[in-house]
Amino acid sequence: MTKVPDSICMLGHGPAVADFALRRILRSKECDGSVVILDYQGRGAAILHESNAGNLPRRPLHWFDMADRVRPVSLFHLRHSDHFASVAGRLLVNLRNILPSRIADSTLQWAVQAALQLSKEGTVGLGAMLKTASDPAARRWFLDTQTDPEDLGRLLQLLHWALRFPAAYSASEGNNRADLAQNLKVPSTTWIEMPIEHFERSEHRIVSLLVEAALEDTLHGISAENNPAGKPKAMPKILHLFPPYPVSLNGTGWIAGTARVARHVAVHAFDPRRPLNTAASAWAGGAEQVWIVGGSRNLSSEIHGKWLIPEEVERIRSMDRRCAYIRGNTGSMGAVTRIADSAVSPPESHRIRTRAAAKRRPIPLRQMGSASGASLRGVIPGENLYGTLSSRESLRNGWFKVHATARRSSHGIDNITTVMFEEKLEEELGRLSDDLRSRSYRCRPLKSMVIPKPDGGHRRLGIACIRDRVVMSACLLLLDPVFDPTFSHFSFGFRPHRNAHQALAVTRSFIATGAMWAVTADIRKCFDCIDHDVLMNFVAKRIGDPAVLDLIRHWLIVDVLDFGDIIPTEVGVPQGEAMSPLLANIYLDPLDKHFERLGLHFVRYADD
Repeated sequence: MTKVPDSICMLGHGPAVADFALRRILRSKECDGSVVILDYQGRGAAILHESNAGNLPRRPLHWFDMADRVRPVSLFHLRHSDHFASVAGRLLVNLRNILPSRIADSTLQWAVQAALQLSKEGTVGLGAMLKTASDPAARRWFLDTQTDPEDLGRLLQLLHWALRFPAAYSASEGNNRADLAQNLKVPSTTWIEMPIEHFERSEHRIVSLLVEAALEDTLHGISAENNPAGKPKAMPKILHLFPPYPVSLNGTGWIAGTARVARHVAVHAFDPRRPLNTAASAWAGGAEQVWIVGGSRNLSSEIHGKWLIPEEVERIRSMDRRCAYIRGNTGSMGAVTRIADSAVSPPESHRIRTRAAAKRRPIPLRQMGSASGASLRGVIPGENLYGTLSSRESLRNGWFKVHATARRSSHGIDNITTVMFEEKLEEELGRLSDDLRSRSYRCRPLKSMVIPKPDGGHRRLGIACIRDRVVMSACLLLLDPVFDPTFSHFSFGFRPHRNAHQALAVTRSFIATGAMWAVTADIRKCFDCIDHDVLMNFVAKRIGDPAVLDLIRHWLIVDVLDFGDIIPTEVGVPQGEAMSPLLANIYLDPLDKHFERLGLHFVRYADD
């Protein structure tokens, strides 16, 4: 097996070997370039002390806690490059293996190519990959080039599943965007902490993969910028503190792929009475050097005879804790060297917490967010929404909403008032349910009505029949929880528990923080000018049920009855329908997000 050049695997008692590694890496003689500490389990942070911090306080320090959900850090945003396909492809393969999923390699390659094209317009994260694969045009491209149409659904499910983990979403889409490339260009220390007890099992693995992919992308990019012909002048050092997952140290892995531009050092806990775990075994066999820190009289040649020869076992048994055995991975004997004694140990609170956690059982669920969503019967994009909408229970909920908001005498072109509908409620709900299930439901034309506006103008409304309002309200109750959480925090128009007074309060907060100018703007004839095709593309990115999409489009083009004339609807969303405010917010949300990306202070609200 080919060894990873310039790599070291350090083994020993957990706190002692971590303390030794930190002292070696962070001392001034070793810190001629940038240092990245991948603290996979948060154990390095627990034993960080002034005795092993070296020149950490005297150099630029970038500390990222990947478990921080209040101030989340985004590290994973791939740039367009020659190595984009290999980094993104390796990540998707690993995600597929974690789930696991039956997604074909060709589908993952298609996803990588789609993301590669997108990267020409900017950086790409998991969210961008999901949006690209969900786009109707991308779906048509997939169906034209791939053999299994269902594989696209599996790919979307995989990306949805990964992004449902809060820490994974933060690492890819967090609002505090970190630039690893900028950090590594100058002598500095970047500490990436991933305290394992603060993550779900799969969540921690996914976050680790995102961090590694971001680092691999950065190292390749820095290599090309610093010295296209070879190594950078000062190679970054990557310290892997207690990586818990197996790695590939051959030519196909990211560590071997970046060994030309960075020096990798891995630290693993070593119990002389137990075999090495899979991750430690891979490093011990693939690193160019192996350092065993501290002696052990209990070292078993039977257990560790696969990677240590009998003479080495005897030498390690005879060492004390102030010694380290260093050997090259070439089969030759190594040498014993003296090291400073380690007096650092984890704080008492850490030991108590660890002992207490060991007595509790780990949760058997793969993802708590999905489990809670299923228990609450939440709506998931792509689920059979139409079947849920067609049920009497959903339609009854829609009726409750109509009954609470409509006047008793309100009616559409059929002259059926709210009171009349209520008198035959069960019969009407049953008929609507049957029509929906048989796909024979048709919305009746809207009744045109003109009402005065506060500024002296007039607004034309389209009043639907009570039966149609019931179906629309039932659909709104299903779709609102899907879309509303994704809307901008600065959008206050036609949203549950939000109003213009709150928008005014946010505006006042902008003024209080120093804003000097304000620009007011009105979206003229907002509802009347909405393009149906553009709107449906936005809706389709979140809703995967074709029957629901057809129903929404049917409502968009329903005719309007105006003084006996039937007027077709070709553009716009009828004001007065239950679904119209939600559809308008879906249409305007990209504008809100554009303002956010520009860093503008704004609020959007409805003035009536």
